[in-house]
Amino acid sequence: MSSKETPMTAVDRSWLRMETVENPMMISAVLVFEQSIHLPRLKRVLTDRFLRFRRFRQRIHRRGDREYWQDDPLFDIDNHIHVIALPGGGGQQELQDLVSDLTSTGLDLRRPLWQIHYIDQYDGGCALVVRIHHCIADGISLVRVLLSLTDPGPEATATVHKLPIRKLRATPA
Repeated sequence: MSSKETPMTAVDRSWLRMETVENPMMISAVLVFEQSIHLPRLKRVLTDRFLRFRRFRQRIHRRGDREYWQDDPLFDIDNHIHVIALPGGGGQQELQDLVSDLTSTGLDLRRPLWQIHYIDQYDGGCALVVRIHHCIADGISLVRVLLSLTDPGPEATATVHKLPIRKLRATPA
């Protein structure tokens, strides 16, 4: 094991090994901003606040039946930020369709296991779709990481939108 490698914990290995094509083990978040974010500023904030966590600059290295976290010598933030224009009117339905497509697609296991999709011109501002593999951290830890990216405004409030709920019917077996 090189000095730049760290063995994955048993829990992290479990999340990694549970992944299948039908069930990507990733945590996704959609962040909607009232104003557009200039891409250079987004990259600067990610570099200063997100990449200070070493795990986001590491990839998985497999040796035998073990997995290790290894610093990615070719790490480039531009490989992890994707600028996307929504089709059609670029409204909520198009964003939901994009999120559905993205969450059903796995991440490249040869690179650090995260991506951010930047959607400009969404609802008068912009949106970020953040995808992070579950083996990097649990959901609560990742929420904290995402919150570290934001600055509280003068009226720092969050609007929580309820998702539509489909009623399930019981059917005889």
